[in-house]
Amino acid sequence: MNTLIVTCPECSEDLEIPESDWLEFAEGDVLVCDSCDTELLVVSLSPPEFEVLGDLSICPKCETEFDLTDADLEHHRATCPSCGFAFTLET
Repeated sequence: MNTLIVTCPECSEDLEIPESDWLEFAEGDVLVCDSCDTELLVVSLSPPEFEVLGDLSICPKCETEFDLTDADLEHHRATCPSCGFAFTLET
C-alpha cells in the first residue's frame, strides 16, 4: 500500500497519509497538520494539490467574509474591506 507524503508549507513537517485514507478525501476537504494545526484545503486529488487556509473573519455589519492579516491578529482588531467597519476580534 502506498503512502502520500504532504509537506506542510508552514512548518515543513511531512504528513503521511495512507492510500486508504487518501481515497476517502474529496476536493474541498480540509487536512490539518499534526505539528502546527495549519489547515490545508484539498484543491485537487490528481495530482494532489493543497492550499493553506488563512484566518478568516466575517464582518458583523455587512457579513462579508475576508482574510485577516497578521497585524489584525496581533492587534485583535480588523476593518472590513467591503464596508470599512472596524471591530474587535473575538478570541
